[in-house]
Amino acid sequence: MFPLLVPSAARRLLSVVLLAAGLALTAAPAAFAADADVVAIPDPTLKRGVNAALGAARDPAQDVTVAEAQSLSALTVSGDPGVGELSGLEAFTGLRTLRVVAARRLTDASPLAALPLTTLTITGGALQDTLGSVGRITTLTTLNLTDAGLFDLTPLTALSNLRTLEIPQNRIAALAPLAALPGVTALDLSGNRIVDIAPLASRPNLASLALSRNRIENVGPLQGYGSGRLGTTTGALKLDGNRVADLSAFRLFAIKPAYGEQQVFAGAYRAGGVTVALKRGDGNAIITPGNPGEGTYDPASGVLTLSDPAQSSIGLDPSWTVQLSDAPKDPVVPGVAIAGETLRAVGGSETKPFCLPRYQWQREGVDLAGATAAQYVLSTADVGSRITVRIACGDAEGTSAPTAAVAASSGTGPVIVPSQSQQTGVPGDPTNPGVTLTVGQTRADGSRVDPATLVVEVASQTNTALLPVSGVRISGGGGVRRVAFEPANGRGSAIVNFRVRGADGATANVSVNYYASVRTTPTSRVLIGQGDSSTALDAGDGYLFVADDERSDIGLFHAEVSGPAVWTSEELQPNEIDFEASARKGDTAYFLGSHGNKKDGDVEVSRHVVYATRVTGSGADARLEKLGKYVGLRRDLVAWDDAHGKRLGLAAATRDGVVPDRADGLNLEGAEFSPDGSALYLGFRSPAIQVDGEYRALIVPVTNFERLFSGGATTATFGEPILLDLDGQSIRELRKNGKGQYLIIGGTPGLWSSQSAQSLFTWTGHPEDPPVKLETTVTKDLEPFHTTNAGAWEGIGALPDDLAEGQPIRLIMDQGYDALYDSERENKKTEYALRKARTDRFTLRGNLGLKADVTAAIEFGDQAAQTVGAPRIVTVTNTGSERVRVSRVSVRGEGGQETDFLIAANACAYIDPGPGSSCEIKLRFAPSLPDAVRSARLVIESNLPGGDRTVALTGRASALPTDEPDKPDVFGAPGPTGPVGPAGPAGPSGKDAAITRVFTSYAVKLAAASGKKLSVRVTAQGVPAGKLNGAVTVKVAGVGDYRAKLKNGTATIALGTKARRLKRGARVRTTVTLPRLAYSETQGTATTDTTVAKTTWSTAVKLR
Repeated sequence: MFPLLVPSAARRLLSVVLLAAGLALTAAPAAFAADADVVAIPDPTLKRGVNAALGAARDPAQDVTVAEAQSLSALTVSGDPGVGELSGLEAFTGLRTLRVVAARRLTDASPLAALPLTTLTITGGALQDTLGSVGRITTLTTLNLTDAGLFDLTPLTALSNLRTLEIPQNRIAALAPLAALPGVTALDLSGNRIVDIAPLASRPNLASLALSRNRIENVGPLQGYGSGRLGTTTGALKLDGNRVADLSAFRLFAIKPAYGEQQVFAGAYRAGGVTVALKRGDGNAIITPGNPGEGTYDPASGVLTLSDPAQSSIGLDPSWTVQLSDAPKDPVVPGVAIAGETLRAVGGSETKPFCLPRYQWQREGVDLAGATAAQYVLSTADVGSRITVRIACGDAEGTSAPTAAVAASSGTGPVIVPSQSQQTGVPGDPTNPGVTLTVGQTRADGSRVDPATLVVEVASQTNTALLPVSGVRISGGGGVRRVAFEPANGRGSAIVNFRVRGADGATANVSVNYYASVRTTPTSRVLIGQGDSSTALDAGDGYLFVADDERSDIGLFHAEVSGPAVWTSEELQPNEIDFEASARKGDTAYFLGSHGNKKDGDVEVSRHVVYATRVTGSGADARLEKLGKYVGLRRDLVAWDDAHGKRLGLAAATRDGVVPDRADGLNLEGAEFSPDGSALYLGFRSPAIQVDGEYRALIVPVTNFERLFSGGATTATFGEPILLDLDGQSIRELRKNGKGQYLIIGGTPGLWSSQSAQSLFTWTGHPEDPPVKLETTVTKDLEPFHTTNAGAWEGIGALPDDLAEGQPIRLIMDQGYDALYDSERENKKTEYALRKARTDRFTLRGNLGLKADVTAAIEFGDQAAQTVGAPRIVTVTNTGSERVRVSRVSVRGEGGQETDFLIAANACAYIDPGPGSSCEIKLRFAPSLPDAVRSARLVIESNLPGGDRTVALTGRASALPTDEPDKPDVFGAPGPTGPVGPAGPAGPSGKDAAITRVFTSYAVKLAAASGKKLSVRVTAQGVPAGKLNGAVTVKVAGVGDYRAKLKNGTATIALGTKARRLKRGARVRTTVTLPRLAYSETQGTATTDTTVAKTTWSTAVKLR
């Protein structure tokens, strides 16, 4: 297979010639590639590793030329996630050493088949089906395939130059293929399923042999190695962790192998003891219990007795653990491996009472999507492949041995089966999905034809103007071939006919119908299977949960890759929900129907529902589990509005016959939690509320939303409606990020038309703050044909951590009425496999972030010493899109001059000005010494970027005030004490109290520690660590809640057994909640009151 390169005229011509001749493109070398051509490396992890090897300063995503590829002789690629595709490595013709850490989805090694490699290491993947490609790299001297899903070494038998073979952590049971590799001197087979080691009995060249953690009981075949390297070299032979009772075969070895931890299964314990024939490897007869109190062992008779008959195991020195049970068994798959037959899984030791088994069928070690029942019907796609089943029960799991190669129900010709009979794409989309072609063949004697010998080609195709001959590319070399499509400009369909040519010259054909819609933008992607995508929630790692208003299930999509859902939830109800809004809090996600009438005005109660689901996992492993539903929200809204004077007109909006999309209809299209998380904001497309002749967007807070699902409430309660000025638009989606910044998609109220427009707004989430309209241009639907109306943007993908200038976001379009492929069929009415919802990337532009104008300077003028002047005002005006929080104000200066300037009042201590708002700080000049110019600066500490804001303060102190000279005092004799007089009048007001109020917030850092622990570090600006000793609540999605006490702002939380199902490396969404903190400190006459607001903070953490 040659690498996919940036096309040139010469290569396009050659591609056409090859395809026209009916040749498989994968058979042609890349000799015609120019040095300056770019090698297509689709896997980002692989591309990152290549660039790192080419130079530490290179961008990880930088394009790699053919010349650069050919310059590398060694390449190591690791990192998370692992490599899932090796395409592009065909061009690395100088490569001698390759080491790759793979993702489990790596199933194709054919790009390596023609490389002159001498050392190859792949850790991970599922490589059994593509092992033949590795077996064709005859230059290999060292091969390591760790945890690669292997169960048959036969494809490697042509590697005559191989000296080191390492295949640990696989499922190898048969060693007979090793007879064809006599040159191997170092062999690592640890962690497999080996029982019979007889094929290893006579390999005089073996210098090292690792057989640890297998199922070996008889080591007699190794007895003859006592005088060789295995018997005379420390560490050369490893057998620990097997099932060997008799180790006497090693009695004459000068250097004993590693053979500890032998697990011997003696069956159930019986009265009087059980017989276990154990023999040491050093000739010594003494065998004793590790704990003498647990029992006794007689080496002469082999009788083991236990002090406690109920004991399940006992350790015997020096080498054994005797298990009082039968040996564990793998699942089995009885039956005949013929297409059309049904295989049924029979559980092994992993299946236990009161445990519901989970099944996963596999073809050549690769999981089969959707094959999760106890039985599996063999199909034509399985011909030539071997089938296994993995069964899990609780924390235990087992995998069966493979079946024989599946035979066709009749004949022995090859078969070719597409993953789907139709596919769709968009011209210019580099992530267009393809199809896979599964090919296979069995001989008359039932043996498997190596799928790498089967030739797959394009036999014919139609409509080459839409899908050029050069736009169909076949890759791969095993039983699964991949087909990529690159449609040209156009709109319509084509038929591609594929042919497989078998080992005996026989052929088989299959056709795929390909559909293309018009070219949109380079950054557009499509969600296949949905046409009316209306709301989305971030699932982590670039994945989104997306709801479609024509479906009642939720799809999990990769936001940056066009294709169908990687996972789909169960149907939440049997009929249409008309999903239009969603919200997430912690590990609970809510999906809301529109709560309006049908488009024709009919009342449809299936739309009046809210579903609660539990989120587990993240990224591609994220899942939803239905928790419950609430069906009374529409009723509650109308009753509440009626009780408050029908000011929103909800009763009229919900009457039978009212079209929901009218400005006075009812259509709920946005939902998000309030800034403090206590209420759910409902954002309405309609009704739009008129104020002084202009539309305002309506938000209604549900104040007891979560209690509707916990059983704490049976009727929704609501807060005061919020009317937002969205420049005459209403709400099409509402979403908040972790910093509490809201992004709103607005749209023209009323029925959608060609004159309708959309805009983006940011908002603080506080009712008193206005939204800020952004300058980002929200483009319209680019499809040229539609029926009722064109598409509109209705969903928001994952928000950036900060809604800042230049940050990208991805919006999702509801385009159900578009006609994508012809002028007749609406998108929403085509087959699911052809429905598409476009997403596109937009860049945030406009007045974003924290900004403020502050009074530049204050000149107080002359003021008599030891008097207090008139107040002057410093104003902090919010000119940005977020709330400004002033945490502390103080006067600072040199030589004590700051004491002459007094903070008389600080209104900024009590409010956080929203966009367009301001607060004031009142200052007075009170000089203490005469005839001096005094200066200082007012320092305003806040959440504004760029540090503290300062205001220069100056004033001139004049002379002390004068009075008449004092006359001499004349003192008379003291008189008698008079009666107590009446209370005098109130004295003049004293100086402003020296009290400073500080409002600040927590900052949280969350990190994973080894052993599934979380480390929490909390700080707050201006707050000593010694004050941060309160309780912290940590909620781990899919696991549970934890409480811990901070000590100087830090705490470590062990997730414990509740997280046993989570693997190390898994990413989990974690929410940290910190309570409000308030305290006072007094120094002299000055008091500082500090308040730290309650904070809820969420992020995804990768477990260690």
